[in-house]
Amino acid sequence: LLDPNGKDLAELEVKSDAFGVFSGEFVIPQGRMNGNYNIEAEIDDVFYESVGFQVEEYKRPTFEVTFEPFMDEYKAGDEVTLTGWAKTYAGVPVQNAIVNYTNVLKQSRWWRWGEEINRESGQAVTDSDGRFEIKIRLLKMNTEGHWYYDCVVNAEVTNPAGETQSGNTTLPLGSSSVIINLEGWENENIQKESGKTLRFNVMNLTGEQVDVPVDCRVYRCNEEGERKEQMLEGTMKANQEQHPDAFNKLPSGKYQLVAETLDSQGRKAEVETNFVLFSAKDRHVPYQTPLWYYQDGKAFQEGKPVTLWVGTSEQDVYLYYDVFTDG
Repeated sequence: LLDPNGKDLAELEVKSDAFGVFSGEFVIPQGRMNGNYNIEAEIDDVFYESVGFQVEEYKRPTFEVTFEPFMDEYKAGDEVTLTGWAKTYAGVPVQNAIVNYTNVLKQSRWWRWGEEINRESGQAVTDSDGRFEIKIRLLKMNTEGHWYYDCVVNAEVTNPAGETQSGNTTLPLGSSSVIINLEGWENENIQKESGKTLRFNVMNLTGEQVDVPVDCRVYRCNEEGERKEQMLEGTMKANQEQHPDAFNKLPSGKYQLVAETLDSQGRKAEVETNFVLFSAKDRHVPYQTPLWYYQDGKAFQEGKPVTLWVGTSEQDVYLYYDVFTDG
């Protein structure tokens, strides 16, 4: 957390969840100046992203702006009508107030918003009930493959006394109404005897879990990692830890896992990952390489050592290694 002069005020270390989401909180010390503060995020001491916010003298608002949840089905290209309300905290309507709104389409990267694609603006007026409507068209993207965007609508309402309050709502858009990602086996060496589980996280565009069947295919890959013959096919459950026993029957080597599911309109969402399968009983490396290694743990535990497998497809080579510890 940096103050308007760029001075560090506080630092917080947090850990992201399975979806790459993290959160925390700062308390700005009493007596600090008003102005533009910034929060900077770093990963492994490398600057990643920042966000700014304005600190001003607090003035108690007299009314609030809210949007009704949009419950109808929609898709890119549709025109939808959003309903909002401007009311005092006692429920009294804010009548005949000017509503200035923006409709911004942004790339959705799940952990943060990305590039702004399109921006529109307009104006409305609250009625006698403090109600207002905003009609927007959900831009249809000429994009191939899987894509996800957020339509962010912000409304600023100014009452006759000149006070301005704002509210916003977001409509996610995508080539499919669900998204799928893989947790546990992404680009890793998998030891058959480890029993390591995988999990297909399937969510709708608002981030809620959706329990649907996931169709999976496993392909054998060549030395360059290119997909060759299909080895397995089956259906697995979404949002559950699982270890398919059929994987253990495959020979050691390079593989690609492709998983897909369909939304209610039959639109496909897909994820794929490459992995290396091997056994502790193998006498050869799982693929041709000058150096291959696998470590089954990152920390020593009582009664459980950490084992490092090292191998090569070359002949008559020497292995040089160092063992060291901090302190």
